[in-house]
Formats: sequence, C-alpha cells, structure tokens
Amino acid sequence: NIRPMEQLLNAAEEPLVFRLVPLLGRLDAKKSGRMLFKLARYPSERVRLEALRAIIQLKLWIPENMGFLLEDESKLIRRLAIKYLGTRKSDGAEALLSKFIRNGKFDRHQSEELIACFKSLGKCGTERSLPFLKETLLKGGWLSRFRASSLRQGAAIALAQFGTEWSLRVLEEAAKSPFPAV
Repeated sequence: NIRPMEQLLNAAEEPLVFRLVPLLGRLDAKKSGRMLFKLARYPSERVRLEALRAIIQLKLWIPENMGFLLEDESKLIRRLAIKYLGTRKSDGAEALLSKFIRNGKFDRHQSEELIACFKSLGKCGTERSLPFLKETLLKGGWLSRFRASSLRQGAAIALAQFGTEWSLRVLEEAAKSPFPAV
C-alpha cells in the first residue's frame, strides 16, 4: 500500500519530496508510475528531473503521458525525454515526436534539440513516418532549398537510421538533387 507515501508527497516541502522520489522509483512500477508522472510536473526542476530518472529506471513506457516533458522549461529534462522516447519502436512515441517536430517552434539555439528529436524518431519510428521525413528532406520553397536547414539535416539523419531500402532510396534521391541544401 503506497497511499501513505502519496499523502506524504502531497503534503511535503520540496526538499523532502526530492529525497522521496528515488525511493518511489524503487517501488512497484504499477503502483508508483502514476505518482511519478504527477511529480514530473512538479514546480521544482530537480524534483521533475528525479521523477523522470525514476520513470526511465523503472522503464515505464507510456509515451502518451510524456508529451508535456518535451515542452519542459529545462533543457536537460527535454533531452532525457527525447532520448528515452527513442529507445524502442513505438507508434505512440513516433506520433508524439512527429507532432512535436511539426508543431515545435525551434530557433537557431535549439537546432541540436531538433536534431535529437529526429534521431529519436529514426529509432522509434515506423513506416508511417517515412513520408513525413521524405517531404521534410526534399520539399520546401524554391529559396529554402538553397539554405542549410536543421529540419533537412534531421530528416536525413532519421532516414539513415531507418536503414530500410525505401529510406535509402530517398537519401539517394536527395544526394542527386540540384539544390545545394538538399
């Protein structure tokens, strides 16, 4: 029964919550998972980070519940969540990362994070994301095909990670493109 632990976490101050999260990560995943995802939204960054580490340690795989972590204010938490989503093939993780890439507002300072999203998509994605990656790599405005793009670079990396015959054909097509950025 972890109800007393839940009551304690709800009433405790941040330093105690920080110390209890790793203990929660050692309990039965079925019972503690809901609480860990709740703590991953905690106001304190260090508590959120510990909760995410416990989620990863317990191998809780509920990609649908992890979308908010991709938009966390902490770069480290976002990176860990992105990396964790790329640990296995999953429709849920693929949909989450594809949506995040499409809707994400990445600036020049976040190009590494965008590339990390594409790498994870290449690892967790299925054949459904291949048309999106092909379009991202080959399409675009006339002028945009002359400028380097993190989107194109990320799509190429994801396609290379797929390693399927179809994805390699798309990469060959891009290599033959008359546009330098492609």
